[in-house]
Amino acid sequence: MKGNYGFVKSLPEGEHFLRLLPATDLPWFTTYRANDIANNHCGAVMVTNLALYYASLGADNLIVNDDIDKTFIAVHKVVGNGPVFNLGQKARKYFRQRGYDLSLRSAASYSALKSALNAGNPLGLILASTLFDWHWVLALGWAQYAEGDNYLYIIDGWNSSPRYYRIHRGSLWLQATSYSLDIFTTEI
Repeated sequence: MKGNYGFVKSLPEGEHFLRLLPATDLPWFTTYRANDIANNHCGAVMVTNLALYYASLGADNLIVNDDIDKTFIAVHKVVGNGPVFNLGQKARKYFRQRGYDLSLRSAASYSALKSALNAGNPLGLILASTLFDWHWVLALGWAQYAEGDNYLYIIDGWNSSPRYYRIHRGSLWLQATSYSLDIFTTEI
């Protein structure tokens, strides 16, 4: 964990609206579980957690032999070590290998991020704390404060419990991809 991306453990006090996708309290995979076999592997961890998320909704073939560690190894064979570009295409390749068609769509604004999440689609975010320090996370919800601050509910890949990312704080930029499996499209 090099950079400070502005992640926080909990939302600050204040009037806000919070919306989460279902199944956000899973035993998430972390980079630390695979440090002995991979380097700069947050992209592979994010895809592993995306597979875990969809498996919790019923796409159980995404988990190799019901083992999350074996799943990470299979995902890592496709994604590799980082930095990883075009992670969406690599995620799609892993999902196809497991018998699922993963759809991708870019989300370039906070409104687009909210719309994707409201449609039941998790987001893969790449954040940059410096020009050469990037990190992939999975977003599964959003919070909007009355005074205008916006947060994303994230699985940061470093912690087994969720965190929040304050939009445009602690990161130079973010790029987002919305993921969907047509058989699981459910608005929240």
